[in-house]
Parts: sequence; C-alpha cells; structure tokens
Amino acid sequence: MAKIVQAVRVYGPKLERSTMVEIDELVDWMARHTGLNKSEVVAVMAELHDGLLFFNRTGRSVKLPDVGVFSPGMDRDGGLRIHFRPDPRLRRKFGDRNLYNGRIKNKVRIGWSNAEYKALWDSEHAEDALEI
Repeated sequence: MAKIVQAVRVYGPKLERSTMVEIDELVDWMARHTGLNKSEVVAVMAELHDGLLFFNRTGRSVKLPDVGVFSPGMDRDGGLRIHFRPDPRLRRKFGDRNLYNGRIKNKVRIGWSNAEYKALWDSEHAEDALEI
C-alpha cells in the first residue's frame, strides 16, 4: 500500500524552480541597488567568502544580520562542514506566499486533505491503494 507522503510528492503543490542566478546577474543587481560598482561588489563578496572561511576555521560562527548564521561543524568521521541557519526574519518574509512571484505547480491542491489525495491517487493507482 502506498503512503500519503508518496501521493503528496507526486500530486502536491511545489515550487517550479527557474534558472539559477549566476554571479554576474547577482553582481549587476547588487550594483544597481547599492551604488557600488560591479568590481566593488565582487571584492566585497570575495572578502565575505574569505571571512566566513577564516572565522569558521577558528571554531567561530558568523552571524550576518537579516541573512543567517554560518557555523562550523563536524560529522562523526571528522569531516568538516559549514552549517547555514537562515535568519528567522528572512524565513518569515520568504514564507509569505502572497509575495511569491515564481510559478507553483499544482497550486490548486494547496490545502488538500488526505482524503482528497487518496481519491486522486486511488483513481490513478488502483493496484496500489493509498493507506491513510
């Protein structure tokens, strides 16, 4: 028997990701919005990269206001990692669906109940009924 998570994964609403923003586009956007020129933006981003590495390598977390916290970590095999925890305000601001400008696949299914997913799943997968 299929599980509800399978039905939601197949039929549920999800963001349709667009093309990745590459560094040139981000630098252009930042230059237009800050008054810095492109080379200054690139230099600041390079220094931010180096600063994150420097402080995380000394065991210190780096907090960027309105962005989040970059913290050093280690897995059980001794592999080093950088963990990122988004700023709560950034998460809240992004979380307002009314301000999202991208495309949402299966948008009409936002808020569907398990019973509605079951009916759709079962109609298309009679051999593997959904268990709820």
